[in-house]
Amino acid sequence: MSRQLLNRGALGHRNYFSWGLGILLTTLLSTPTAFAQTKEFPSARYFAGVTQVVNGDYVDAGKIFQNELAGARKIGQRKWLDSICYHTMLGECYYQTGRSGEAMQQFSAALQLYLAYPDWMVSVQFPAIRVAGAGQTPRVPWGQSTRNPILGSYPKVFQIQEGDINAINNVLKRGGGAVQMAQRLLIHAPEIARCIAHSIRRRRDLLGPTGPYDDLNLRLRAALTQGIASPNSWSRAWGDLWLGLVQSSLGNDSQAESFFQRGIIASGQFDHHLTAIALFELGRLELMQGDFQPASGYFLESSYSSYQFGDGVLAEEALRFAQIAFLAANEKGVLPQLVSAWKWSTTKRQYHLQASWASLVAEGALFAGEPGVTEEAIVDATQAIARESRSMETSRVGARFYYVDALYRYYSNQSQQGDASLAKAFTVQQGGASLWLNHIVLTENLAANGNLTDRQGFTILSNVLRDPQASDWLIDPLESLTVMVSPHHSTYELWFEIAVRRKENEAALEIADLARRHRFYATLPLGGRLLAMRWLMEAPEAALSDNAVLQRNDLSVLFPQYKNLQSQSAGLQQSLEKVPFFPASADATDQQKQLLNELRQTSQLQESFLHRMSLRRLPAELTFPPKQTTESLQQYLGSDRAALIFFSTSRRLYGFYLTGEEIIVCRSAIRTPFSPR
Repeated sequence: MSRQLLNRGALGHRNYFSWGLGILLTTLLSTPTAFAQTKEFPSARYFAGVTQVVNGDYVDAGKIFQNELAGARKIGQRKWLDSICYHTMLGECYYQTGRSGEAMQQFSAALQLYLAYPDWMVSVQFPAIRVAGAGQTPRVPWGQSTRNPILGSYPKVFQIQEGDINAINNVLKRGGGAVQMAQRLLIHAPEIARCIAHSIRRRRDLLGPTGPYDDLNLRLRAALTQGIASPNSWSRAWGDLWLGLVQSSLGNDSQAESFFQRGIIASGQFDHHLTAIALFELGRLELMQGDFQPASGYFLESSYSSYQFGDGVLAEEALRFAQIAFLAANEKGVLPQLVSAWKWSTTKRQYHLQASWASLVAEGALFAGEPGVTEEAIVDATQAIARESRSMETSRVGARFYYVDALYRYYSNQSQQGDASLAKAFTVQQGGASLWLNHIVLTENLAANGNLTDRQGFTILSNVLRDPQASDWLIDPLESLTVMVSPHHSTYELWFEIAVRRKENEAALEIADLARRHRFYATLPLGGRLLAMRWLMEAPEAALSDNAVLQRNDLSVLFPQYKNLQSQSAGLQQSLEKVPFFPASADATDQQKQLLNELRQTSQLQESFLHRMSLRRLPAELTFPPKQTTESLQQYLGSDRAALIFFSTSRRLYGFYLTGEEIIVCRSAIRTPFSPR
């Protein structure tokens, strides 16, 4: 069963319900419908490409999908259903390698093709589902479901009727015209359905908070509320899942949840090829709501179903998020299922899975105090990425590995190697892999080009330009770090200008202050994250908010060594104060040198701990410089004082006249000839 995960449809999708030559001849001779059995859609070559994706060879897989697109079936000049799969998986190759713009184009093309055939499932023959036999139920190598699922048995391919049985008679009645003879084709319907769902999911992730204003999402919702499947067909479970995904992309998570629940089973009892996606999405909703334990459970269940129905890409993602939710729930170490999956993957040459899961194991083992497991997993992930270095070194999987490797190096007191690994991670992220940066750029482009109203643009920019919150650090610290180290001055300027246009003067003044703050952070190591940790651990308690004090207490429990170093540093400084600044004797000079050297070593250890804290899944409030509200400034000014505040953008110079009762904004009539300050 060495390639079982890549066997598309372990429950009959490849090996059952074949049609023999005799059946084919009988069909051709006895009915007016031509039955084209010799070719299946999508092609066998396509599935070889899917295998390459799970193997981590995104480059060669992309070439396969491009070639299949070039020779794809067409009706006239329009591509057919099989191209939904080719576009989707080509988009996945771009997505994994951080080419987000090209990925979006492919996922959109797949869904536009779906809209060209919105009721294609009506023409598909969906046989009644049977219970899968014992030999059809693959054992998941890393765990067992607690859902007690009933797995259905499905045919390898499904028949779809295309064209008009009475085509010739109808053309004669019309007096001529093009003829599209009826024929039956063999399609991998579950794979087409999976790719539709996958494209909606990936577009949602790429669109982020702009999803509710996306025209394609709105058209998909309209189409999916129509009759896309026969009334009594079990394929309606697929349609429910698609609609749930679209509602999720439109920001309607409460409505999406009910569709995901309905999409888990078909015919009221059977798991199907898209069950894993429904379970994953329910886990995602729990994760977003901060319910981490049930989220981890849903993700684990999704990983089991992904394996059983041959979705390697989702299996990787599901186990990754199961571990993320496990850590977010304040658990230590590594999920046993993840360890088992990682060990299994090392024997299968599926480097996409191996590198990702090994990186997660290394991170969890590092914080659980298991150095042997950590080092083994780091070495294994390194080797897996090296096996497909063309694709994986600059991929999302690669970026996540470099982040974990940086943590490992900092914990091993190898700061230079840690800096190098972190720089590699940021290079991949800033090259297109970061979803959060993609949301910032996309929002700026849409707002600047008039594709969003000022009201919409202002709302979305308030979201994407937020300080990383506790949930951001828990779920994806690399994304949060990437946003902090990446300057986006022009986006702040656009946000400010929208506020001015909307005459929201109080908000404009606050955004100007946030823009200056961002410019300051952009000059600091780790974009101000290191400074935030330093302030959190070293600032007087009076300078911290109540929330920051709680964060300090949590960090002190996690890092008791740092508290000891603080005490040592304070003692050394007190000893130094007792020594004259200009020692009068050689002994006093030697004592001063020794104390300074000990203080230097202690400070270096403190900095090392701060680096470790900064990279971990730990929230830290950005305390300095503090945020100022317009209301607090006006209260400070009172009724007898005024302030004149200037803010320079790359386009104009703005001035604010602020008193305790009013705020007036003016701007220069000419563009500023100097850089923003």
